[in-house]
This record gives sequence, structure tokens and C-alpha cells, in this order.
Amino acid sequence: MNKRTNNFNLYFPVWKICIPIFENMETMHLLISGKVQGVFFRETARRLAEKLHLKGWIKNCADGKVEAVVTGDKSDVDQFIEFCKTGPERAFVENVKVSKRETTDFQKFEVIRGH
Repeated sequence: MNKRTNNFNLYFPVWKICIPIFENMETMHLLISGKVQGVFFRETARRLAEKLHLKGWIKNCADGKVEAVVTGDKSDVDQFIEFCKTGPERAFVENVKVSKRETTDFQKFEVIRGH
């Protein structure tokens, strides 16, 4: 091992670089009911998710609900969930069911179109 590599490992141990990135990550599943379709819920949620650097997806369901799966830092996911409890201006949210899922690494946050 050369001196340069040794100094890097001394000051920047690999485990200290990698673990904190995933330590506070979580994936949550949301099922949102009420007047949540046709009110720009998905697009507004997508914009917020991108601002918060969240990954996952959101879609309309055939029964009139909106479903989402979101992965990111716990505090950012919590902010997203709080938004979903009220939604955009024209929405009327009756209920948000939230359940924890196994952490999933999505590439981006996307709106899934169609039922």
C-alpha cells in the first residue's frame, strides 16, 4: 500500500463515507383518498419530491385514490407525507394511509400515467 492510499484511508475511512448516506433513508407507501384526482395532485407531488431529492413514483388508481411510493432521507419523506395530507389547493384529502416498505433505490421520481 502506498503512502497516498494510506493517508486517504486514515482521514476518510470508507465506512464513514458510505454508511451515513443510507443510514437515514427510508421507503414509504402512501394511499391517498378523497378528491385527489383531476386536481394536479400528482404533478404537484412530483415537483415537491424533486425539490426534496426524493425518488419513487405516484399514480392515479382506478378507485379514485392516488398511490405513491417514495424513498429518501427520513425528514424529507416526512415533509412529503405532510404535503399529501392536504395536497394542492384544489384537492380535498380525506385520508392518507402510510406504511413502511423495504428501502428501495429508485432512479428518479416519476408520475405513472394510466390505471
